[in-house]
Parts: sequence; C-alpha cells; structure tokens
Amino acid sequence: MKNNKILLSENSEVYNDLIAYENLKSQNGTTLLTMLDKMGLTFERVEDWNDVIEAVTKDYPKANLHFNLNANGIYEQYQEAEAFFLQNRSVMSFTILSDNEIEAIKESSRIYADTPAQIEAHGLFQNVVDSLTRLKEMGVRIEADELYQVSRVFAGGDRHTPLQIDKKNLATTLMKLN
Repeated sequence: MKNNKILLSENSEVYNDLIAYENLKSQNGTTLLTMLDKMGLTFERVEDWNDVIEAVTKDYPKANLHFNLNANGIYEQYQEAEAFFLQNRSVMSFTILSDNEIEAIKESSRIYADTPAQIEAHGLFQNVVDSLTRLKEMGVRIEADELYQVSRVFAGGDRHTPLQIDKKNLATTLMKLN
C-alpha cells in the first residue's frame, strides 16, 4: 500500500519542550510522594491537600493538626511538603509519560501533506527541484537571486494564458551552455 501522507515538517523544539514539561510534572509528583512517604504517609496521588491533613490527623482525630504533627514528629517535614505542594500543584502529575504519549506529543507538532492533491503537488515540486538541480549541474544559473533568468524561459501561466515555453528566451538560455 502506498504511503497516504508525507511529512512536511515537525517542530522538535516545541515537542521537546512539551515532553520536558510533562517530565517536570511527573518529577514534581514523585518528589511530593517521596516527601510524604518519609513522613509515613503513603499516597498514589494528591489532588487535594486536605487528603494529607486527614491522613495526618488519623492518630488523634479529636486533636488539631498542629498537635498531630508534633506528636508524630513530622512538623518540619509536613511544612516542607505542604510548601512544595502549594508551589508546584499546577505543575504536578502522578503518572509517567508512556512511549505512546511521547509519540502523540511529537505527532501533534508534525505537518503532513495528506490529501491526494497535496501529495501530487509535493511530487511535482520535488520534480521541479530535481530538474532545476540538473539544470544547475549543466551550467544554468539557478541561484535564488538568478532564478529570474530561468523564469524568462516561461510565458503565460495566468488565468487566461496557459503556461508555455518562450522559445526566444529558451534559445538564449540554452546557447549559454557548453
């Protein structure tokens, strides 16, 4: 089966930034869970800090948070974890990017020719480049600032006149070749 699309461009700078951002979110989530684990609190994720408060106050449910933190000897660790959570909660994830998710991020920054007309036009443009490259190899000046000389070989091309070769200018261009 023939390829149904042709990759035209991809912005690796954008997708690398997005992947790095997602990895930072995951790293922040892992850091928070590690901080909580050191306090004896096991979580898979923390969406709301009240869940942590509830876990901390389980030992002495009638006492306040401050008493529970001091009784468990985790006051400073708690303060550090809470500050980390509050500072990073908008940039926090508790999942690691899968290879499929990374590929989806990359795919979102790619542009394809995927319609039959786009694919055909891509091939025609490639043929033009190949032809111009061959003309350059033969001695015709094809540099971008000299391309106007080649364009004189063509006439018409507007909506009223079909594109055709201007024989006089073609002869002049060909006579310059060895």
